[in-house]
Amino acid sequence: MNKLPKLPQVKNRREAKSSLSFKKWLMSNKTEAISFRKLKPWIEMKDSRGKDRFYLRELKDEQIEFGKALKWGKKGILVRTEGIKGMPDYKFAQNEASFVVIKYPKGFVVIDIETMELEKTKAKSMSWERGKEISIQTIE
Repeated sequence: MNKLPKLPQVKNRREAKSSLSFKKWLMSNKTEAISFRKLKPWIEMKDSRGKDRFYLRELKDEQIEFGKALKWGKKGILVRTEGIKGMPDYKFAQNEASFVVIKYPKGFVVIDIETMELEKTKAKSMSWERGKEISIQTIE
């Protein structure tokens, strides 16, 4: 009898729920989301875990480097796609927008990857108010 491979563990349910909530907003608010959708951005989802602060250590250096490579990489990146039946195996990405979307109790902030990198060098955490100040879009 063949054994099935182990499924990956879901490490952050809040992040997964936040992603679904953000997706719902993105798909249902076409007028408000149109400029964001035109960018066809890559998104790193984060969640403040119900607090008014997001701890910047949760944004890993490799996530920042990947986002910057998507944005500025000379060679581009080949990304393996998964999950949807019929979806292509790979997507090539180069010179594309890259954002971090953080879910706070009051809403979402959409922040450019390089702005997040800079913020991470200045502070240990980021409040909802600071997130709104540096975001390209706030969803309340």
